[in-house]
Amino acid sequence: LLRGLTIEDIIVKDKHRADLFSAHKLSIIPGKFSLSKKILIFRKIYIDKGVIQLLTHRGDTVLNLQFILDYFTPKASVKPYDTVRGPKWHLSAASVQLVSTRFHIQDENKPPVWVGMDYSNIDVSDINLLINGFYPDGDTINAKIVHLSAKERSGFIIHSMSGDFQVSSAFLKAHKLKLITNNSNLDLSFDFLYDHWNAYTDFLNKVHIKATIRPSYLDLSDIGAYAPELYIMKDRFKIEGKIKGTVSNFNAKDFKFAYGSHTRFYGNIHAYGLPNVEETFVDLNIRDFSTTRED
Repeated sequence: LLRGLTIEDIIVKDKHRADLFSAHKLSIIPGKFSLSKKILIFRKIYIDKGVIQLLTHRGDTVLNLQFILDYFTPKASVKPYDTVRGPKWHLSAASVQLVSTRFHIQDENKPPVWVGMDYSNIDVSDINLLINGFYPDGDTINAKIVHLSAKERSGFIIHSMSGDFQVSSAFLKAHKLKLITNNSNLDLSFDFLYDHWNAYTDFLNKVHIKATIRPSYLDLSDIGAYAPELYIMKDRFKIEGKIKGTVSNFNAKDFKFAYGSHTRFYGNIHAYGLPNVEETFVDLNIRDFSTTRED
C-alpha cells in the first residue's frame, strides 16, 4: 500500500443510481500519514477518464454527496461534549493530475439557462489538469496549476491556463495567470471578491474585481459565457493596466488599449452601465489618444 493504490473502472453511484464518481483509472500514492498528528500527505493523485458528478436531484434539497458525508459524520453521543477542539487535519498533495475528465454540478430544481453560463448546471468536459502543491487551509483551497485545458457546456474553451490560485466562499484569487482561450491571450493577476458563491449568478454587479493586466489580447466575445450580452461584440483589443470594481461599474488606471490598425488610448477610465453599451456612461482622463475613420 505504501507504493500506492491503483483501481481500474471504478464507479460510485448515489441513492438515485446516478454516477457520483467514476474513473477508468484512479491511482493514489501516499507520502506521509500520521493519525496522532492528523497529517495526510499524498505524493500523487491521478485520475484518467474520470467523471465527478454532484447533483441536487429534482425534489431534493441537498447534493447527492450528502449521504456519504453523513456516513462519516460522528453520531451524537451521550458522553459530555469536549469543548476543546483538537488540531485540524493537514491535507495536501504534491501532485494532482486529471486526464480526459468531466466535472458536472447541477441543481435539477432550477430552470435551465440556454445562453451563456448556467451556474445551476455547470458541465466541464475534456479536463486535462496538472496541479503541484495542492492544499486546503480552512475553507480556502490553494493550488499551483501547471496546466489546465477544458471545455464548458456554454462553449467557453480554455486551451491553456497556468497560475497560482486560491479559492474560497469569499474570493477567487489568481496570480501569475496565463490564459489562452479561443480568441484571447491574457497575462494578469486578479482577485474576485464576493459575499457568497451565489454572487456569480449576478457576476456583472456582485463580483468585485481587482486586476493587474500585463500586455494581453482580449476578445470581448470570450466574456460572453459570463455576460451573454457581449457574445455579439467580436472585438479584439490589446490591453494593459489596472482595473478595480465590477463589470458594470469599474475604474481602470494607467490603462492602455489598442484596437484596429491605428486606434491607441492611454489614460484613466470610469465606466458605469455595462454591458448595455447604449446606456453606459464613460468618464475619460486622456493622456494620449489617436484613431482613424477606418477604425
